[in-house]
Amino acid sequence: MPLVFSLYLVAFLDRSNIGNAKTAGMSADLGINDMQFQWLLLIFYIPYILFSPLVMALYSYRANIWTFGAVFLLGLFSLLQAPVKTFGGLMVLRFLIGFSEVAFAPGMPYYLSFFYRRTEIGSRCGVYLSAAPLASMISGLLAYGVSSRPHSIAGWRIFFTIEGILTIVLSIVAFVYLPNSPADTRTLRGAEIQVARDRIIMQSGSTARRDRFKSPRLNEIVEGLADLQTWIQSAMFFCCNVSFSSLPVFLPSILHSMGKTSVQAQGYTAGPYFAAFVVCWVSTILADKYQQRGITIGVLSSIGCSGYLILAKVHDSFAVQYFAVFLVAAGVFPAIANILPWSLNNQGTDTKRGLGIALLVMFGQCGPVIGLLQFNDEPYYTKSMFMCAGFMAVNALLAGILRWRYVRKNKRLGTIFQGQNQQVREAVGRVLGFKVSANDAVEALGGNDVPPPHSHPNDMQGARGYRYVL
Repeated sequence: MPLVFSLYLVAFLDRSNIGNAKTAGMSADLGINDMQFQWLLLIFYIPYILFSPLVMALYSYRANIWTFGAVFLLGLFSLLQAPVKTFGGLMVLRFLIGFSEVAFAPGMPYYLSFFYRRTEIGSRCGVYLSAAPLASMISGLLAYGVSSRPHSIAGWRIFFTIEGILTIVLSIVAFVYLPNSPADTRTLRGAEIQVARDRIIMQSGSTARRDRFKSPRLNEIVEGLADLQTWIQSAMFFCCNVSFSSLPVFLPSILHSMGKTSVQAQGYTAGPYFAAFVVCWVSTILADKYQQRGITIGVLSSIGCSGYLILAKVHDSFAVQYFAVFLVAAGVFPAIANILPWSLNNQGTDTKRGLGIALLVMFGQCGPVIGLLQFNDEPYYTKSMFMCAGFMAVNALLAGILRWRYVRKNKRLGTIFQGQNQQVREAVGRVLGFKVSANDAVEALGGNDVPPPHSHPNDMQGARGYRYVL
């Protein structure tokens, strides 16, 4: 976990530091106007949308080699932003940074599902995704430290250099230490490896436990595309990303509009991001403990919505506006951190999990395009704030609808599992949305299995039958 956390931290630094660079004088130095800066932001998301199926590569290729290549290129392209002289050169590098990041960052929660059970994956995704607000906090503090002192080199060039080198170093660490599967973990020996492998297979929620860690299946891809939950989750990710992706880029400018100097604005970004970092951890841990992700997402989305509404209406009180920024950061970032594990929890096979994440990324990253284009009504961004509030409200509504569907399906599963013959068991597959044999239904969805001694109490559902996480 520390390694994948660090990888996402540097990836998010390389993604969002463009906003700090603008505040630190990059636009003035390169002669970039507001419309050109918008294009610098948007070009990053084009490869994110086009190449989102690369998420599935972590299923088929060695994770350490694939991740090393992607992270190394990410660091290299980020580093090359430091000496850039023209807007065109910066556009090319931002596109390549987006391509490098999509090759590994969105797939890491999917990769973690190979190591952790359904009752554990949420908090691990929370740890991983909490790197985003922490990276934004570090980027703001770094920009503040660099910008507050005179240098012979422009401050924004210095922190492009620092962050690029750090990313390259971590890519080498990933090549050496990142395991490809539970069997490849350096800290386990002998029987421990088999126990680690078996516990994930038993608690994966898969309907074909013998087939984990193999190639994706075409029929499961088709079934996943026909599954309504996949599209609802993608819509939720889209709504969150409208608000999520624009915040790190425009927050320094928003704070600057509240009367702070450019240097002060960089420093003031740290507090809200630290709050988001803490809430990411706490909310995902609680959602894991109580297996209630829909309610968690609804509450967090409502908090983010209220923060945006305050920012839209209040323009004459820095204290109130700054408090609203805390609400936005502590609502939007953690909502994302709970959507991803909810998708992983409730997809029946590894292929469907990978497809679900790929679609989340493909359609979810269309959200930033809308969000970034709307942030053009300076100085208060009133229209943009109302729009972000609306999308967070829709996200809360979608979470409620999806949870309601899962409650209904769990009731149907409870009725089905009262039967004892194989014909009834086969109906499980129809409820879950994919075809399974009677033997697989008995084996993977409960049957006469007894959970292993190390099972979490919440995993006792494995002996009674599969249930959706609410």
